[in-house]
Amino acid sequence: LFPVGRLDKDTTGLLLFTNDGELGNALIHPRHHVPKTYRALVSGQVGNRTLEALRSGVVLEDGPTQPAEVELLERQPKHTLLEITIYEGRNRQIRRMCEAVGLDVIRLRRSALGAVKLGMLQPGQYRELTSQEVAALRTAASRGKATATIAKNTAANAARRTAAGPHGPRAPKGAVAARKKRGGNRG
Repeated sequence: LFPVGRLDKDTTGLLLFTNDGELGNALIHPRHHVPKTYRALVSGQVGNRTLEALRSGVVLEDGPTQPAEVELLERQPKHTLLEITIYEGRNRQIRRMCEAVGLDVIRLRRSALGAVKLGMLQPGQYRELTSQEVAALRTAASRGKATATIAKNTAANAARRTAAGPHGPRAPKGAVAARKKRGGNRG
């Protein structure tokens, strides 16, 4: 067994263990777009500009982050509780994102990875995943692979179109070209 990702020493919460290396790698690789959800208790009041900065992506010393989903859960006079979902997993990413926008993290807890939620498990407790949770994780990882492949192919096609000129490539005489109608699930 090995851990899927990691938590820094000051972060609590969900940590998956698996004996399926391919699935584990797919779940933590940013190109597979598997969500990792955290609850962050931060000092002070968080304004709309700060929330928007986190949602848009923050520039860190190792490059810009992908946009995050950020929800304000609770606002108290001395602290604010945020739920932050990211799709990559850099070292201490949530803490560094908060620091970059002037927030001090008091407590950080990973509450979900993909479809698996921490629920009522306390530190030190564990449980086996249900077959439905494993299936959902496999689906999320494979959907991410498909999304990455589509993005790669879209970029390659755009480069070919640019190289072919404004009217596209010319077909040889006698050739018939057919275009497949694009569609499908764009969720």
